[in-house]
Amino acid sequence: MNDKEALANLSKIKSGLAGSSQEWNDLVLSVEHIKKRLTPLERPEFDAGGYPNNQTIDFIRYYDTLKEPVIDFVGFIIQAWHFQEWGVKFKGRKLELHTGGWSGNESIIGAMMDNIMFWSLCWVKSTRGGHFWFELPDFLMKRKGVPPAEPISKKGKK
Repeated sequence: MNDKEALANLSKIKSGLAGSSQEWNDLVLSVEHIKKRLTPLERPEFDAGGYPNNQTIDFIRYYDTLKEPVIDFVGFIIQAWHFQEWGVKFKGRKLELHTGGWSGNESIIGAMMDNIMFWSLCWVKSTRGGHFWFELPDFLMKRKGVPPAEPISKKGKK
């Protein structure tokens, strides 16, 4: 399977065309193909204009919240977020993100939506104007090797 085929298969789920078991198997293979190509990132990376680059967006899109610490994922998103001072609130298990209409933040939200496992387990609500609320389930927070949730420092953004 090449990248073009993998991306075509992934688009099926967004358009609601994946229905047969074979199509779902193709979809899973596509996700696995793309995951293998991802370079693990320790920090978000940005382009010359200050927007999250493709590697950062792909890292968010394909992060495995069942195998990797969800707290690290949230920390990564916060580091990538523009307008952290007022656009991010994180305490305990609750996360609020407000895009401020900035397209870089909208790209991050789009990648989070594409991360089906994270979105289906953690998304609580969103409202018009780019406001999103999440709650991290206990079972994701209490897995072995996941530290207790504490407010994440907003420092470290480039």
